[in-house]
Amino acid sequence: MTLSYDHLLDSLHRGRIGRREFLAGASALGIAVSLPRAVRAEPNQGGRFRIGMGHGSTTDTLDPATFENGYMLQLTYTIHNYLTEVDNFGKLAPELAASWEPSPDAVEWTFVLKDGLTFHNGKTVTAGDV
Repeated sequence: MTLSYDHLLDSLHRGRIGRREFLAGASALGIAVSLPRAVRAEPNQGGRFRIGMGHGSTTDTLDPATFENGYMLQLTYTIHNYLTEVDNFGKLAPELAASWEPSPDAVEWTFVLKDGLTFHNGKTVTAGDV
């Protein structure tokens, strides 16, 4: 059986398929048509990456210590990791840190990094990087 938009539309009008089946088929056709172009796509070197942000402001920065809204926090999860994270149960869990402990007065914290951490380019992550 050949699947085409005209065939789907005809089947919908004749009552052979329902609205959901029509939408599923039309979606599948749209994806199938766009795949060859995506497969042929090649990365471009250089250039400038621009992003539009709903909560963006001129004071936004990639420094997590100065985030003003949750959007920036979510955005940075796409480009770097944190020492710790909140797990699915709302508990503090390690991410880059293997362990951590506070000083007696809780003014300073000591973090021990996990072994084998690397950047995307293969460079080893050190305490100085964190």
